[in-house]
Amino acid sequence: MTAEWSRTNSGLLVPTPNGADYVPGPSKEPPSQRIQAWAALVAVLLAVPALFLSWRAFSDQQDINRSQAAVNRLTAERFDRRFAARVSYWDTLTGTYQGQHATVVHLQNRSPVPMKLIDLRSGFPGMETAKTTFVINLELLPPCTLTSITITSTVVESIASEAGVRVAIDQWRTESVGFQDPTGDWRADDAGLRREAPSSYRRYLGPTNETGASLRVYFANYEIWRAVPAVIESAPDCGEDG
Repeated sequence: MTAEWSRTNSGLLVPTPNGADYVPGPSKEPPSQRIQAWAALVAVLLAVPALFLSWRAFSDQQDINRSQAAVNRLTAERFDRRFAARVSYWDTLTGTYQGQHATVVHLQNRSPVPMKLIDLRSGFPGMETAKTTFVINLELLPPCTLTSITITSTVVESIASEAGVRVAIDQWRTESVGFQDPTGDWRADDAGLRREAPSSYRRYLGPTNETGASLRVYFANYEIWRAVPAVIESAPDCGEDG
C-alpha cells in the first residue's frame, strides 16, 4: 500500500497514518521558548522604572552640583568682600563749622585693614549734566576708624565759583566712595558694592592738612582743590564680614 503524505503547518511532508486523510493540529512551541519569552517581557517591564530612577538620580545629582557650585561662588565672593563690605559713608547736612554752614561727610572703616586712595564723589541736584565732579580725596583710611570730613559753605562756594557753577552747601549729596583694600579696587554706592578699575579721581595730589583730606572739583580739563578739616575717631564693631 502506498503511503499518502500530508503537509504540516511547518511545511514538512509527513506520511498520513493508514492512508486516511490527516489534518495535523497546530504546532506547539516547546515550554522553554515560552519561558524565555515571558522572561524577556518581564525584563523589559523591570528595565523601564530602573531607567527612570537612573535618570532621576542623574538629574538630582546635577541639581546638587549646581547648588554646590552656587554656594562655593557665594562663599568665595563673601570672602573676597570681607574687608570692603565694612566700609560705609553718610552725610550730616545741618552742621556748622567756625560759624559757617557746613556738611559733614562721614567715612567709616570697620575692617582690621587700612583702605587707600579713597575718593568720595559728591554732587548737587541739577549737577548731573554740568560735567563738574566734586571729589573728596583721602590718601588713607585707617582700620577700625570713623573719619568725619567737614565741607563749609565758604569752601564749596569759592571752589564752585572758580568752576563756573552755583551750588548751596545744604544740597550736598555724597553719591559713592571708591577705595583700595588688600584684595583690589572697589566702589560702594546706593546700588551696593562692586569691583572697579582704578579711577583717575583716586589719587593723592598736593599738600593737604595733617589728615590728608582735600576737596577737589574737576571740570572741563581743569581741577581746583582745597584742604578740608577731618577728624578721626575709633569705630565700633571692628572685624571682618564672613
